[in-house]
Amino acid sequence: MDQADRMNLKFFIGAFHTQMRERDSIRLNQVLGYSKSGQIEKSRDKFYAAFVLHHNPKKDSSLYRKAHTLAQAAASDPGLTDDFQVQWLSKATYDRWMLSIGKEQEYDTQGGVSFELN
Repeated sequence: MDQADRMNLKFFIGAFHTQMRERDSIRLNQVLGYSKSGQIEKSRDKFYAAFVLHHNPKKDSSLYRKAHTLAQAAASDPGLTDDFQVQWLSKATYDRWMLSIGKEQEYDTQGGVSFELN
């Protein structure tokens, strides 16, 4: 659902963006609950949880750090070393965490989206 929200062009329209942030908050609370109760154990689950934390609507650097820790653990799983998304997320969570604490990103994954209209 996290990625589906972001693949929809409505994401860029104010009212829909607000709805997406509300859904992000619900997902964030679910993931934090799973984490607190020790339910995020499998590497694939760590990947999914990291994605949700990476998009946390609070823009909380401690949640970005947690996202990176989970993404890095998933990326180090031998069964996921060839999974592009898992490897990318490990880098993207690091970059977002660094930017959130005022440092430069290392992998340049956090660029903006631009459109050219003719």
